[in-house]
Amino acid sequence: MPVSPNSLLDNVNRYFDAAAAFTAHSPGLLNQIKLANSVYRFKFPVRKSDGTIDVVRAWRVEHSHHKMPTKGGIRYSPDVDEHEVMALAALMTYKCAIVDVPFGGAKGAVQVDPKKHTHHCIRQWLEQSGYAIAADAAAVAKRYEQMKGSYALIQEARLGK
Repeated sequence: MPVSPNSLLDNVNRYFDAAAAFTAHSPGLLNQIKLANSVYRFKFPVRKSDGTIDVVRAWRVEHSHHKMPTKGGIRYSPDVDEHEVMALAALMTYKCAIVDVPFGGAKGAVQVDPKKHTHHCIRQWLEQSGYAIAADAAAVAKRYEQMKGSYALIQEARLGK
């Protein structure tokens, strides 16, 4: 699927290339950093309150596995597409790397209008379909505890404690 020249992904890649020009890294390494490691595509049925069924598209992009686990939320929008999710996952990778948070970047998206459906309803559809791209509450809590611990270690190192 070609990237349109003014898409978010194209802009992210253009900025990456501009910044990469100031490094001494090889083009192969830079290309590896720029590309997403994994792109998962899902389609699942959604029964609406009137009994009709819609098929909803969703994505999970894990941009970088250089540090695990990957970090990123879920976007709900009728206008979201795969390239946008790839761009947002890349931005999460770069954000984590810049502030030295020990996570790779990721992002999920569900192509649905959140004004027409509750978050609980959407999550329930995902879980019932077996395509739960959101982590369960225990996993989220564990990841935040890891982030909190890593942040504390970084702060201690910076402050010389």
